[in-house]
Amino acid sequence: MMIVEFLQYFLHKPILIWTTTGIMKDNILNSPAPIGGAAPVAFYLKSFANAKYFFIRDNHETGIAIDNAIKFIKAAGCIADIKDKTIGITSIGTPHTFTFNFDAISIKKQFGIGIKDMSIIEIKEFIDSYTEKDIQEERELFIKNFRFFEGLSINDKTVVRTIKLFKALKEIVLRNKLDALMLNCFVFGDVLNLTLCLPFTLLSNDIPCKGGVDPMSAITQFIVRYLSDKTTAYLEIFEQLSNKRVLLSSCGYAPKSMCDSKKIVCDQGKWGFSNLPGIKNCSLMKEGFMTMVRISYAGNKYLVHAALGRARKPQKFRELDMSWKNVKKMPCTPSVEFEFVDCNADEFLDNLISSHYVVVYGDFLGELEMYCRLSGIDLIINKK
Repeated sequence: MMIVEFLQYFLHKPILIWTTTGIMKDNILNSPAPIGGAAPVAFYLKSFANAKYFFIRDNHETGIAIDNAIKFIKAAGCIADIKDKTIGITSIGTPHTFTFNFDAISIKKQFGIGIKDMSIIEIKEFIDSYTEKDIQEERELFIKNFRFFEGLSINDKTVVRTIKLFKALKEIVLRNKLDALMLNCFVFGDVLNLTLCLPFTLLSNDIPCKGGVDPMSAITQFIVRYLSDKTTAYLEIFEQLSNKRVLLSSCGYAPKSMCDSKKIVCDQGKWGFSNLPGIKNCSLMKEGFMTMVRISYAGNKYLVHAALGRARKPQKFRELDMSWKNVKKMPCTPSVEFEFVDCNADEFLDNLISSHYVVVYGDFLGELEMYCRLSGIDLIINKK
C-alpha cells in the first residue's frame, strides 16, 4: 500500500518497473521473489491508475535487461523533450490554412508542441537587406558543400539569392527559437522565385525541415531524431518496384549527412519546371539499413506506421510532369530503393497512412515500439 501511495505522485510520468534476479551461492538459488513483489504494482498501474509504464525483468539466461532499460530511458526522455518544441510554418496558400488551428490544438494536447506562423514578407525583407559582405560565411558553406553544373556558378544571381535565403532562415530560426521548419515551397516559388532545397539540405542536419505544411512530418522527425540521435529526412513513396522494393524520392533536397557525395545542384528554371523556379539538390543518398516511419492521426487518434529495410542505389528514373520540357536530361533527385527486410511491399503499402514518410539510417523499431507504448499511440510495424 505504501508503494501505491508513493506512486500517485508520479502517475503523470512514464514509470519503469525493473526486477532483478536472485543470487546463486553454493549451487543454490537465493531468490528475493522479485516478480512476486513487482506484480501487484504492475497490476495497480495497469488496472486502476491507467499509467504509462513498462515492466522489464532480468533473468539468469540473458542477464541484465539493460537494452530494454535504455530504450525506456530514450522513449521517456523523448516524451519530455518534445513538449517544449516549436515548429515554424508558412501556412498561407495551402489547403491546410483553414484547418491548421484545429490541427495545432490536437498536436498541443497530444505532444505539447507549439506552432508559430511565419511571414514570407519578413523573409523577403531579410533577403533584400543583405549585402555581399553579409553573406560571406554562408557563401563559403555553399562552395564547400555544393558542386554546380549546367552553367551554374557561385556568382549566379539565383545562387546568390538562395544563399541569402539560407542566411535569412538561419536568423529567423534563432530569433524565434524555432526547432523545426515547415515552409510552403510553392509560395516561395511564387513570391521569391526560389526553392528551399539547398537551404534545407544544410539546415536539416540541425533541425527537421519540411517543404509544405505537414506538421506530422515534423513531429515524426522530432521523435525519430531523439530516439536515434541521427539526422532524418522525409521522402515520398513514388511507386512499388517489386514485391520487396519501393522507390522513395524527394522533390530536390536531402540532408547533407545522408548524401554519399559532394552535392550536385542544377537550376530548375533551366529545365522548365515553372512551378518551382530555383535550385535543387540532385545528390545520391547513402546505402544501408534504414527505418521508414510516419505518424498520422484521425481526429485525436494517433498512429505510427514503420518498417525496416535496406536503402539501395536506385535505378535511373525521372518524375513525369508535363511542366518538364527536357525530361530526358533532368538529373534524378535524392532517392533510394527501399528493400523491406521483415515484410513484403504489399503488406506495408496496404497500411499506408501518408505519401510522405520519414527515414533514418539504422534499425530503431524497438525504440519506436517503446515510445508508442509509453505515449499511448497505436503502432503498426510490418515485420515477421
